[in-house]
Formats: sequence, C-alpha cells, structure tokens
Amino acid sequence: AYKKLDAPTRQRHLQLWATRQAADKWLVRRQAEANFRATGYGESGGGGGGTKKNAKVEQVMPTFTHELTADKYGFAFGGVDPGTLHAHGKLIKVHHVSYSVGLAGKYKLHVGLRNQVMPLPGSPFNLTVVPGAAYAASTKLSVEDQQLHGVADEGWQEGLLLRTADMLGNACIQGGAHLTMTLSKRYLATQEMSHADSHNAPPMPVKCRVVDKGDGSYALDWCCSLSGHFPLDITIDGAHISGSPITVNVRSAQPDVNRFAASGAGLSKAIAGVEAPIRIRVADRFDNTAEPSSATNFGLALLSL
Repeated sequence: AYKKLDAPTRQRHLQLWATRQAADKWLVRRQAEANFRATGYGESGGGGGGTKKNAKVEQVMPTFTHELTADKYGFAFGGVDPGTLHAHGKLIKVHHVSYSVGLAGKYKLHVGLRNQVMPLPGSPFNLTVVPGAAYAASTKLSVEDQQLHGVADEGWQEGLLLRTADMLGNACIQGGAHLTMTLSKRYLATQEMSHADSHNAPPMPVKCRVVDKGDGSYALDWCCSLSGHFPLDITIDGAHISGSPITVNVRSAQPDVNRFAASGAGLSKAIAGVEAPIRIRVADRFDNTAEPSSATNFGLALLSL
C-alpha cells in the first residue's frame, strides 16, 4: 500500500538530492580542469602568453560514502517538474520526476500522488540499480596489500587483485576504468635530481602492468630486477586510491658465483704473522648485493710459485 512520507524523511531526501547535484557539478568541473591541464597550457611564463607547460598535480578526491549513513539506501528525491507549483494553473500532461538511489540492488519503486495518498497505475515498479564508474576515494587497499614482497627477476610477478568501487562505495561489476600503477612521482623526482649532472635518463627499476578482468577487478603485476624498496602510485583518473602509494619490497635473487667480487690488500700483499684482509662481495645475477646461501662455502688456498 502507498505510504505517505513524513516531513523530516522527505526533507532528508530533498537535501541529499541537492548534495548529489553539487557533487555532479564538482566532478564535471574537475574533469574540465584535468582536460585543460592535460593540454599543457594555462601556466603563464610572466608575459601572459599562456606558454605551454605540463602541470603535475596530485589530486585528492573527496568521498561520498557517508551519504549511506543517514539513509541506508541513499535515496534522493529531486522533485517534480513542473509540478503544480510551476504549472501556474495550466494543465500539464507530462511531469518529470527526478530521483537517485545510492545503494546498488533491486527495488520496488513506489510512485504516487502525495496529497491524495494514492499510487499511480503500475506502481510499484521493478527497479534495478547498478554500480557506477570506479572512483578513487571509494576504492580502498587493505593494509596487507600496501606492502608487496618479491624476489628480483626478469619475469612478471603477481602483485595484488584490486576490486574497485563507485562513488558511493558499491563494488563495481564492470571494467573500463582508467586505472594505473606506476613508480611514485616523488621517487622519480628524487632520481631526476640525483641524475641532474648526467646526460642519461634516470633508471626505471620497476615495470608495472594492469590487467582489466572486466568485472570491476584489476590484476596489478610488477617486474623488477633491482633489490630495494620502491613506492608505487595507484590511481584512477589521475587521483590516488585510498592507501596509495604502496611499497614493493624486492629481495636479491640467489647468489651467483660469477658475480662475486674479491677485494682487499690481502689479495696482493701480506706480512708473515699478520692478518691480511680480504673482502668478498656476494651478488646475484643482476649484481644486487646478496646474502650467502647455506650452500655457499668459502675457502682459501695458497699455492707456492
């Protein structure tokens, strides 16, 4: 049966609609600004000529998941247009009703005349609400996924499986998001500064790969032959997801005796009865400093000439 909403509930639905409208306008404006920055223009060189310059901006996206706190379905009502208020006494055959539902799922949509407390013919209607596009601030990484571990190797290594969420936190069920995983911009900036006196470009120790599964999830893999700790940015539409940047921790591979290097004064000169120091650097096949394995045994033999 048709149930008339109380005034506070109806007002809450109207306020939520206003919030959604403001959020939509903000997103459109943000996209326009991002497109403008992508052209490289807008950074004046002082003469007002709009010289071309690529702008690097780390974007922080607001979250809207709190909208489901006040109303578990996130139902927003935009009113009737023109309705009796804007019809000015004229007979209008068609009126447009605006609404929005925040929580994805299947519903019965009840539509009726408020003052007459009467449902319209065909009400309730079957309504299916599907998740929206992937949104950075709602897509979250677990604490465990923020630290990846692996061994230096030439091949791709499995990183993590990331499931995206839309603006209101619904799990996405389709792919197509502009999701990237790359070396952190701050790390690259540090490398550029350290190679400022060199004509060679700074090395890119980590390669990243994103595989769209088509169901809202993405496989994030990496490849690295250099041991160390490297920060990775994970972004959607240029904005960091919650928990980004992450860190990939790469251990050295198995020691390779062909890469071992001996050094020290004891290699060329020694005094009878006095210790002669010799240093052996243990390395893997990529020349990363490695830890000796249990199978690695060192020995020293003296041959008379």
